[in-house]
Amino acid sequence: MNKALHSLLDTYRGSYDTVNAAQILGLMAVIIKLADENKLPEGIELSSNINFEEVKKLVEYFFPYWEEVFNLFMKEMTNNELTEYLAALKMLLQSGAASYRDIVYAIANLSEGFHSGFFHTPYELIQLAVSMKPDEDTKLYCPFESCVSFISELPVNSNIAIETKHAQTAMFAEMFNLLLDLNAKVNCSDPIASPSFIGEGGLQQFDSSFAFPAVNVKYSKVKDIWDRFPENALMGEVYHLRHMLAQSDFVAAYVSSGFLHRSAAGEGEFKRDILEKGWLKAVVALPQKLLAQSGISINLIILDKKHNSRATLFVDASGDEFTQSIGRSRNKLTNIHYISELVEDMRPSEISELVTMEGITENNFSLSPSRYVISEEEKQIQEFLDNHDSKELAEIATLIRPQPLKHKESGNHEFTEFSIHDINSVGQLTGYGRSVKVSLVDKVKASKQIIKPGDLLVVCKGAIGKVAVVPDDIPENSIASQVFSIIRVHSTSGISTIALYQFFISAVGQSQLQGVATGTTALMIASKAMANFKVPSFNEEELQRAEQIRSQVLAINTQMEKLSAEISGLNQSWPV
Repeated sequence: MNKALHSLLDTYRGSYDTVNAAQILGLMAVIIKLADENKLPEGIELSSNINFEEVKKLVEYFFPYWEEVFNLFMKEMTNNELTEYLAALKMLLQSGAASYRDIVYAIANLSEGFHSGFFHTPYELIQLAVSMKPDEDTKLYCPFESCVSFISELPVNSNIAIETKHAQTAMFAEMFNLLLDLNAKVNCSDPIASPSFIGEGGLQQFDSSFAFPAVNVKYSKVKDIWDRFPENALMGEVYHLRHMLAQSDFVAAYVSSGFLHRSAAGEGEFKRDILEKGWLKAVVALPQKLLAQSGISINLIILDKKHNSRATLFVDASGDEFTQSIGRSRNKLTNIHYISELVEDMRPSEISELVTMEGITENNFSLSPSRYVISEEEKQIQEFLDNHDSKELAEIATLIRPQPLKHKESGNHEFTEFSIHDINSVGQLTGYGRSVKVSLVDKVKASKQIIKPGDLLVVCKGAIGKVAVVPDDIPENSIASQVFSIIRVHSTSGISTIALYQFFISAVGQSQLQGVATGTTALMIASKAMANFKVPSFNEEELQRAEQIRSQVLAINTQMEKLSAEISGLNQSWPV
């Protein structure tokens, strides 16, 4: 923040919280600017001793929905304090110690942590999104609460449309419009429920749209007369993007990582549609901890109706080279120009990759850059797989995905359920599991997921990559918990259970398992991804080597258990 403004705020802020202080600073700056430009309404003059009645007339004349702000500081400030505040701010502006743009940035800085979303978008993210704009685009649209952040970074010669359902956000947008001499039209209306920019024959059309819509939002049965939402989506991202596409040819918007992974129902339909139309130009994954009030991972998605290509550029800009630490729990985005150049040139690099629609479809419509931009280590693993004939897991084994069972104390049918906690460090099932009693209805379901000696249990939820071999002495009626996928190798597959186990826990197998996992807070592997998992064909010598390694590991583990027991006995032998 500008040092002079920081000092001014320290002097006159009083008991106001940061958001109210931002509102008052903005209103005082607007009053000064209107007075200096002789734009005050007839009959209103600002004398050297300003009073609240004069300010109130200005508010009522220009910004009727600002009355709440006026009432805030009217209760806290005297006329003399108001006069001093205004005079001090005017002196800073006249001396060049501060500019109107400095004031805009100060307001944004004060309000950055405000949870209603007015200023939750750091300027580096705004600059990145705006840098993607085609040079010739001048009719720009910024919907949702992030519009205030975008307005200050848009070209001054643009025609800007701002739309937000919050009056307070609209107030800040009006402030910035006046202070920066922009050509913006601000509408206080809900873009999803009741879009207000209407043109001839339908919604008004713009060249480009920019937004950071709220994440984790759900809409229930949106009533829409504009035919914007053909999909019934689970979360709000599809509705946000569809709305922006309905009003512009180019869209730059931020979405959560969860949206990139989701492919069910409306999300999958939406992704298929934008891919088939060639509108998905680029997806950029960004570093963590870029937001002041949230730790979610965010990504920039670029949609362009003029792109007209079946290839999408995925950029993984989540590495350390794109961050600068600005606190214990906060990072700042850097190297923005490099990211912009990659997208502008649609250029593959060490952090970017062009992927066809077919490649994205094969990955179940995942739009996560980490799925397509691979490291040198991953390339070596892929080279290993390419040098071996391989089969999909579903070709060599039966896959069973356990279903939820409801435990009932009164149930007459008992099973033993093994979970991830029953796997030791060498992939053995240990312990006795837990007793699960079920009704007759659930007995049929449980019977279909009984595990047998020689089965493999692969963790597909949470701790992805853990694998266990079901032993010969497994109790009857044993079942696996929902975190597993049960893998039962076919006798004609040409690979043994032990060899498949060793492949799963190898660097190659672990990389594959992590690569097909999706999700943000909790990782999981979809049934389809597990079925499509590539397993190399090994020769007899390689299969024998896998069996030898397993035998050696189990022998060493037995020795370690004995030594551990000896150590425990020695420790307990004295002073008894």
